[in-house]
Amino acid sequence: MQSGPEQLRGWMKRRELNLEQTAEIFGWDPTFISKIVNGKRRPGRAHAIALEDVAGIPIRAWESSDLDETVSVGSRNGKKRHAGRGVK
Repeated sequence: MQSGPEQLRGWMKRRELNLEQTAEIFGWDPTFISKIVNGKRRPGRAHAIALEDVAGIPIRAWESSDLDETVSVGSRNGKKRHAGRGVK
């Protein structure tokens, strides 16, 4: 399955939509669309549902190990540390 950003780019291309037109369709800011299309931001649940309803992109397409996510995990000394790609 193609990633969410790939599917969104393909949907926009097939409909000959630019970022501003796509943002207008969804009622979102063009900068937000740009970040999603470029894989710099993953849509939240409500946005993912809208993307599925309008563009037919399954919610699971946004679940990718290459997206930057932070997960809080416990350490041996009881303090929490952050694990996840892009977090040092």
